[in-house]
Amino acid sequence: MLCSGWIPGLSRFSFDDVVCFKLAGLQIDAKVQRNCRQEEWHSDLLVPHSKLYRSYEDFMEKQIHRLLEELNYFRFVDGITVAYFYSESNHTTVVLLLDMDEQHLGQKSFTISSISRSISDRFQEQQICDGISLLVNNVECKFSRYSH
Repeated sequence: MLCSGWIPGLSRFSFDDVVCFKLAGLQIDAKVQRNCRQEEWHSDLLVPHSKLYRSYEDFMEKQIHRLLEELNYFRFVDGITVAYFYSESNHTTVVLLLDMDEQHLGQKSFTISSISRSISDRFQEQQICDGISLLVNNVECKFSRYSH
């Protein structure tokens, strides 16, 4: 049995069913910077209802939205979510999740890896030293598991 989105090496087979993986979206891990210096960690970023968390969340979502529109990829995105913030060497890092419209994406000649690369490249080009910005550590595909 073939399954849509099958990825060699990731699927496991049993006698009863086939476990498959399909694209869930992209995960972006990025360091938060202010004026080109890594932003110090604030424990308020662990509290989703805090004023600091909400302001950072709003800013990050808008920045990603704007970048995706510039690259003309926003039409492939169903949603942008700030998953969480965490401390890395006492500096602030954010994890963003992009839910992709797999069906719309499949109708175009774009691949997830080309979109990931474009996002990463654009962030590097846009290093702005005025205000808050993101320095991307990693952009990777995320897959969800489903069974037939």
